[in-house]
Amino acid sequence: RSVAAEPPVDSEEEECGVLDMARTWLFNEASQSRGEPGKEVMYPDPSSQCDIDLAKVQDMLPGAAVLPLRLQLASNMDPALFAHYLWSASVVLANLISVGRLPLPEDCSRAETCLELGAGSALPSLVLAARMSERQAREGESVFFVTDYDDRSIFDALEKSVTVNLREKWRPSVSLCAHNWGSDCQPLLQRLRERRGGGEGKFRLMLLADTLWKRECHEILLQSIASLLDRSGVAYVAYCNHSGGDEPESFFALATSCYGFCHREIVEPQWLSNAQHSSEGDEHLRQVRVFRMSFRSAKEWE
Repeated sequence: RSVAAEPPVDSEEEECGVLDMARTWLFNEASQSRGEPGKEVMYPDPSSQCDIDLAKVQDMLPGAAVLPLRLQLASNMDPALFAHYLWSASVVLANLISVGRLPLPEDCSRAETCLELGAGSALPSLVLAARMSERQAREGESVFFVTDYDDRSIFDALEKSVTVNLREKWRPSVSLCAHNWGSDCQPLLQRLRERRGGGEGKFRLMLLADTLWKRECHEILLQSIASLLDRSGVAYVAYCNHSGGDEPESFFALATSCYGFCHREIVEPQWLSNAQHSSEGDEHLRQVRVFRMSFRSAKEWE
Protein backbone atom coordinates (compact mmCIF):
# COMPACT_ATOMS: atom_id res chain seq x y z
CA ARG A 1 0.00 0.00 0.00
CA SER A 2 1.44 3.36 -0.88
CA VAL A 3 0.46 6.93 -1.41
CA ALA A 4 2.60 10.00 -2.00
CA ALA A 5 4.35 11.06 1.19
CA GLU A 6 3.59 14.42 2.76
CA PRO A 7 6.44 16.98 3.01
CA PRO A 8 8.36 17.20 6.34
CA VAL A 9 6.67 19.17 9.11
CA ASP A 10 8.16 21.08 12.01
CA SER A 11 6.15 19.77 14.95
CA GLU A 12 4.08 16.80 16.07
CA GLU A 13 0.97 19.00 16.27
CA GLU A 14 1.45 20.22 12.72
CA GLU A 15 2.10 16.65 11.55
CA CYS A 16 -1.19 15.46 13.04
CA GLY A 17 -2.97 18.32 11.29
CA VAL A 18 -1.42 17.41 7.96
CA LEU A 19 -2.45 13.78 8.38
CA ASP A 20 -6.02 14.68 9.29
CA MET A 21 -6.21 16.84 6.17
CA ALA A 22 -4.70 14.04 4.08
CA ARG A 23 -7.18 11.53 5.47
CA THR A 24 -10.11 13.77 4.62
CA TRP A 25 -8.74 14.51 1.15
CA LEU A 26 -7.83 10.92 0.31
CA PHE A 27 -10.83 9.27 1.90
CA ASN A 28 -13.48 11.97 1.56
CA GLU A 29 -14.99 11.36 5.01
CA ALA A 30 -12.99 11.27 8.23
CA SER A 31 -16.01 9.52 9.84
CA GLN A 32 -15.04 6.36 7.94
CA SER A 33 -12.39 5.87 10.63
CA ARG A 34 -11.85 6.70 14.25
CA GLY A 35 -9.14 6.84 16.89
CA GLU A 36 -5.82 8.62 17.29
CA PRO A 37 -2.32 7.31 16.52
CA GLY A 38 -0.78 5.54 19.50
CA LYS A 39 -4.06 5.61 21.46
CA GLU A 40 -6.68 3.01 22.32
CA VAL A 41 -10.08 2.74 20.68
CA MET A 42 -13.02 0.68 21.93
CA TYR A 43 -15.14 -1.94 20.21
CA PRO A 44 -18.03 -1.91 20.46
CA ASP A 45 -18.24 1.81 21.08
CA PRO A 46 -21.71 2.83 22.34
CA SER A 47 -21.28 6.27 20.80
CA SER A 48 -20.85 4.81 17.30
CA GLN A 49 -23.89 3.95 15.19
CA CYS A 50 -21.66 1.62 13.17
CA ASP A 51 -20.93 -0.77 16.07
CA ILE A 52 -23.06 -3.69 17.18
CA ASP A 53 -24.65 -3.64 20.64
CA LEU A 54 -22.29 -4.80 23.39
CA ALA A 55 -24.96 -7.18 24.71
CA LYS A 56 -25.01 -9.06 21.40
CA VAL A 57 -21.22 -9.37 21.41
CA GLN A 58 -21.22 -10.65 24.99
CA ASP A 59 -23.73 -13.37 24.04
CA MET A 60 -21.50 -14.60 21.18
CA LEU A 61 -18.08 -14.28 22.89
CA PRO A 62 -18.65 -15.72 26.37
CA GLY A 63 -15.48 -15.87 28.41
CA ALA A 64 -12.98 -15.59 25.55
CA ALA A 65 -12.40 -11.85 25.50
CA VAL A 66 -12.41 -8.91 27.85
CA LEU A 67 -15.27 -6.73 26.58
CA PRO A 68 -15.46 -4.12 25.28
CA LEU A 69 -12.28 -4.71 23.29
CA ARG A 70 -9.59 -2.05 23.73
CA LEU A 71 -7.63 -1.87 20.50
CA GLN A 72 -4.19 -0.29 20.54
CA LEU A 73 -3.57 1.76 17.41
CA ALA A 74 -0.14 2.04 15.82
CA SER A 75 1.87 5.16 16.61
CA ASN A 76 3.38 5.26 13.12
CA MET A 77 1.45 7.99 11.30
CA ASP A 78 2.88 7.09 7.89
CA PRO A 79 0.27 8.20 5.32
CA ALA A 80 1.47 5.36 3.09
CA LEU A 81 0.01 2.84 5.57
CA PHE A 82 -2.95 4.41 7.41
CA ALA A 83 -2.69 1.61 10.00
CA HIS A 84 -3.09 4.10 12.85
CA TYR A 85 -6.89 4.34 12.65
CA LEU A 86 -9.77 1.89 13.11
CA TRP A 87 -11.61 1.83 9.79
CA SER A 88 -15.34 1.24 9.46
CA ALA A 89 -14.85 -1.72 7.11
CA SER A 90 -13.11 -3.56 9.98
CA VAL A 91 -15.97 -2.71 12.32
CA VAL A 92 -18.64 -3.99 9.91
CA LEU A 93 -16.71 -7.22 9.31
CA ALA A 94 -16.32 -7.68 13.08
CA ASN A 95 -20.06 -7.08 13.55
CA LEU A 96 -20.89 -9.84 11.06
CA ILE A 97 -18.46 -12.23 12.71
CA SER A 98 -19.82 -11.40 16.17
CA VAL A 99 -23.34 -12.50 15.30
CA GLY A 100 -22.37 -15.45 13.11
CA ARG A 101 -23.38 -13.87 9.80
CA LEU A 102 -20.32 -15.02 7.83
CA PRO A 103 -20.81 -18.50 6.31
CA LEU A 104 -17.75 -20.64 7.02
CA PRO A 105 -16.49 -23.74 5.21
CA GLU A 106 -17.89 -26.95 6.70
CA ASP A 107 -14.67 -28.08 8.33
CA CYS A 108 -13.89 -24.56 9.53
CA SER A 109 -16.38 -24.97 12.36
CA ARG A 110 -13.16 -25.05 14.37
CA ALA A 111 -11.84 -22.07 12.38
CA GLU A 112 -8.83 -24.28 11.57
CA THR A 113 -6.64 -21.75 9.80
CA CYS A 114 -7.45 -18.09 9.36
CA LEU A 115 -5.34 -15.30 7.88
CA GLU A 116 -5.97 -11.56 7.93
CA LEU A 117 -4.07 -9.46 5.38
CA GLY A 118 -3.43 -5.74 5.96
CA ALA A 119 -4.83 -6.19 9.46
CA GLY A 120 -4.11 -2.78 10.98
CA SER A 121 -5.84 -3.05 14.37
CA ALA A 122 -6.83 -6.69 13.62
CA LEU A 123 -10.34 -6.24 15.01
CA PRO A 124 -11.96 -8.94 12.78
CA SER A 125 -9.28 -11.50 13.72
CA LEU A 126 -9.58 -10.77 17.43
CA VAL A 127 -13.35 -11.17 17.32
CA LEU A 128 -13.11 -14.42 15.34
CA ALA A 129 -10.44 -15.81 17.69
CA ALA A 130 -12.64 -14.95 20.66
CA ARG A 131 -15.46 -17.05 19.19
CA MET A 132 -13.50 -20.23 19.76
CA SER A 133 -14.80 -22.55 22.42
CA GLU A 134 -12.73 -23.10 25.54
CA ARG A 135 -11.94 -26.65 24.39
CA GLN A 136 -10.64 -25.42 21.05
CA ALA A 137 -8.38 -22.91 22.75
CA ARG A 138 -7.09 -25.48 25.24
CA GLU A 139 -6.32 -28.08 22.58
CA GLY A 140 -4.80 -25.62 20.14
CA GLU A 141 -7.12 -26.62 17.32
CA SER A 142 -7.41 -23.16 15.80
CA VAL A 143 -4.67 -21.05 14.24
CA PHE A 144 -5.09 -17.35 13.48
CA PHE A 145 -2.43 -15.45 11.56
CA VAL A 146 -2.56 -11.65 11.69
CA THR A 147 -0.37 -9.92 9.10
CA ASP A 148 0.49 -6.41 8.05
CA TYR A 149 3.33 -4.35 6.65
CA ASP A 150 6.65 -4.99 8.40
CA ASP A 151 6.59 -2.00 10.74
CA ARG A 152 7.56 -2.15 14.41
CA SER A 153 4.90 0.27 15.66
CA ILE A 154 2.14 -1.79 13.99
CA PHE A 155 3.28 -5.00 15.65
CA ASP A 156 3.89 -3.37 19.03
CA ALA A 157 0.26 -2.26 18.92
CA LEU A 158 -0.96 -5.69 17.78
CA GLU A 159 0.94 -7.46 20.55
CA LYS A 160 -0.65 -5.18 23.13
CA SER A 161 -4.15 -5.71 21.68
CA VAL A 162 -3.80 -9.51 21.82
CA THR A 163 -2.51 -9.38 25.42
CA VAL A 164 -5.14 -6.93 26.64
CA ASN A 165 -8.19 -8.40 24.92
CA LEU A 166 -7.82 -12.18 24.76
CA ARG A 167 -7.74 -14.22 27.92
CA GLU A 168 -4.51 -16.12 28.46
CA LYS A 169 -5.63 -19.53 27.21
CA TRP A 170 -6.76 -18.00 23.89
CA ARG A 171 -3.60 -15.99 23.16
CA PRO A 172 -1.37 -18.83 21.84
CA SER A 173 -3.77 -19.40 18.94
CA VAL A 174 -2.88 -15.99 17.44
CA SER A 175 0.35 -15.53 15.45
CA LEU A 176 1.50 -12.05 14.44
CA CYS A 177 3.52 -12.06 11.21
CA ALA A 178 4.92 -9.43 8.88
CA HIS A 179 3.89 -9.88 5.25
CA ASN A 180 4.20 -7.34 2.47
CA TRP A 181 1.74 -8.04 -0.34
CA GLY A 182 3.31 -9.67 -3.36
CA SER A 183 6.38 -10.84 -1.45
CA ASP A 184 7.49 -14.46 -1.00
CA CYS A 185 4.70 -16.38 0.77
CA GLN A 186 6.77 -19.45 1.63
CA PRO A 187 7.97 -18.14 5.05
CA LEU A 188 4.35 -17.62 6.06
CA LEU A 189 3.31 -21.08 4.82
CA GLN A 190 6.31 -22.64 6.57
CA ARG A 191 5.27 -21.01 9.82
CA LEU A 192 1.74 -22.33 9.29
CA ARG A 193 3.11 -25.86 8.83
CA GLU A 194 5.10 -25.51 12.05
CA ARG A 195 2.03 -24.37 13.95
CA ARG A 196 0.03 -27.32 12.63
CA GLY A 197 2.75 -29.84 13.37
CA GLY A 198 3.76 -30.54 9.77
CA GLY A 199 1.99 -31.45 6.57
CA GLU A 200 1.00 -29.27 3.68
CA GLY A 201 -1.88 -26.87 3.42
CA LYS A 202 -2.83 -23.24 3.16
CA PHE A 203 -5.32 -20.98 4.87
CA ARG A 204 -8.96 -22.04 4.81
CA LEU A 205 -10.31 -18.65 5.79
CA MET A 206 -9.06 -15.17 4.91
CA LEU A 207 -10.18 -11.74 6.13
CA LEU A 208 -9.50 -8.43 4.38
CA ALA A 209 -10.90 -5.11 5.61
CA ASP A 210 -10.36 -1.89 3.67
CA THR A 211 -7.53 -3.24 1.53
CA LEU A 212 -8.77 -2.17 -1.92
CA TRP A 213 -8.42 1.61 -1.75
CA LYS A 214 -5.11 1.74 -3.65
CA ARG A 215 -5.69 0.45 -7.17
CA GLU A 216 -1.95 0.13 -7.84
CA CYS A 217 -1.76 -2.53 -5.13
CA HIS A 218 -4.50 -4.81 -6.47
CA GLU A 219 -2.06 -6.99 -8.41
CA ILE A 220 0.30 -7.66 -5.52
CA LEU A 221 -2.59 -8.17 -3.09
CA LEU A 222 -4.08 -10.80 -5.40
CA GLN A 223 -0.69 -12.49 -5.71
CA SER A 224 -0.66 -12.99 -1.95
CA ILE A 225 -4.28 -14.13 -1.77
CA ALA A 226 -3.82 -16.66 -4.58
CA SER A 227 -0.62 -18.02 -3.00
CA LEU A 228 -1.97 -18.31 0.55
CA LEU A 229 -5.65 -19.29 0.19
CA ASP A 230 -6.50 -22.98 0.06
CA ARG A 231 -8.18 -24.04 -3.18
CA SER A 232 -11.34 -24.85 -1.20
CA GLY A 233 -11.02 -21.84 1.10
CA VAL A 234 -12.97 -18.60 1.24
CA ALA A 235 -11.98 -14.95 1.68
CA TYR A 236 -14.21 -12.17 3.00
CA VAL A 237 -13.46 -8.69 1.73
CA ALA A 238 -15.02 -5.61 3.38
CA TYR A 239 -14.62 -2.29 1.62
CA CYS A 240 -15.69 1.29 2.21
CA ASN A 241 -15.59 3.53 -0.85
CA HIS A 242 -13.39 6.46 0.09
CA SER A 243 -13.10 8.33 -3.17
CA GLY A 244 -16.13 7.48 -5.30
CA GLY A 245 -14.03 5.33 -7.66
CA ASP A 246 -14.64 1.80 -8.90
CA GLU A 247 -11.93 0.05 -6.87
CA PRO A 248 -14.00 -3.05 -5.99
CA GLU A 249 -15.05 -3.57 -9.61
CA SER A 250 -11.46 -3.16 -10.77
CA PHE A 251 -10.13 -5.54 -8.12
CA PHE A 252 -12.66 -8.30 -8.76
CA ALA A 253 -12.33 -7.98 -12.54
CA LEU A 254 -8.62 -8.66 -12.16
CA ALA A 255 -9.28 -11.46 -9.66
CA THR A 256 -11.64 -13.16 -12.11
CA SER A 257 -9.69 -12.71 -15.33
CA CYS A 258 -6.16 -13.42 -14.09
CA TYR A 259 -6.44 -15.44 -10.87
CA GLY A 260 -9.49 -17.66 -11.30
CA PHE A 261 -11.60 -16.23 -8.48
CA CYS A 262 -15.34 -15.78 -8.28
CA HIS A 263 -17.12 -13.43 -5.89
CA ARG A 264 -20.50 -12.27 -4.66
CA GLU A 265 -21.78 -9.62 -2.27
CA ILE A 266 -23.09 -11.42 0.81
CA VAL A 267 -25.07 -8.74 2.68
CA GLU A 268 -26.83 -5.51 1.86
CA PRO A 269 -24.42 -2.53 1.97
CA GLN A 270 -23.98 -1.45 5.59
CA TRP A 271 -24.66 2.24 6.15
CA LEU A 272 -22.29 4.29 8.25
CA SER A 273 -23.55 6.78 10.80
CA ASN A 274 -25.12 10.02 9.55
CA ALA A 275 -25.68 8.44 6.13
CA GLN A 276 -28.90 10.40 5.80
CA HIS A 277 -26.82 13.60 5.68
CA SER A 278 -24.79 12.56 2.64
CA SER A 279 -24.87 14.89 -0.32
CA GLU A 280 -27.00 13.77 -3.23
CA GLY A 281 -25.01 11.32 -5.34
CA ASP A 282 -22.50 10.60 -2.53
CA GLU A 283 -24.50 7.92 -0.71
CA HIS A 284 -22.04 5.20 -1.78
CA LEU A 285 -19.32 6.96 0.22
CA ARG A 286 -21.27 6.11 3.37
CA GLN A 287 -21.56 2.37 2.73
CA VAL A 288 -19.45 -0.65 3.61
CA ARG A 289 -19.80 -3.53 1.17
CA VAL A 290 -18.83 -7.11 2.05
CA PHE A 291 -17.88 -9.72 -0.55
CA ARG A 292 -17.14 -13.41 -0.46
CA MET A 293 -14.50 -14.65 -2.88
CA SER A 294 -13.15 -18.11 -3.65
CA PHE A 295 -11.50 -20.02 -6.44
CA ARG A 296 -14.03 -20.92 -9.12
CA SER A 297 -13.57 -24.61 -8.48
CA ALA A 298 -14.40 -24.29 -4.79
CA LYS A 299 -17.62 -25.62 -3.29
CA GLU A 300 -20.23 -22.98 -2.42
CA TRP A 301 -21.08 -22.46 1.25
CA GLU A 302 -24.40 -20.84 1.94
